[in-house]
Amino acid sequence: LRASPREKGSPMVCGALNFHPSTRQLLYHDRHIAITATEADILYELMKAHGQEVAISTLARTVWGEEYPGANESLKIHVDRLLGKLEVDPSCPQLILSKPGSGYILVEADQSSKDNPVVLLSSTS
Repeated sequence: LRASPREKGSPMVCGALNFHPSTRQLLYHDRHIAITATEADILYELMKAHGQEVAISTLARTVWGEEYPGANESLKIHVDRLLGKLEVDPSCPQLILSKPGSGYILVEADQSSKDNPVVLLSSTS
């Protein structure tokens, strides 16, 4: 069984997100959010790189130990579920942005402006 890289992680804070990787405890605006182990691995990588794009291949290796055909679609499903738990309007995310076919970026809500060269991830794309 592959150990998750987040198991040894210290608490992480990014804006209103407060994440304890080893326990998977996530608070967002002081509200507890239940997340799966896969969502925790994805969030861990995004918070580690806060503001920087995390490649799909990096996320796939973190979650499954390797990149495989279909990893992009699987990651999209997990990120969509995470958006559903974090975003007021998951169809117009402000926290986790997508660069289709490339990767994901975690930003603070006030940093995701219209002139950002990132495409917003939506459940319908």
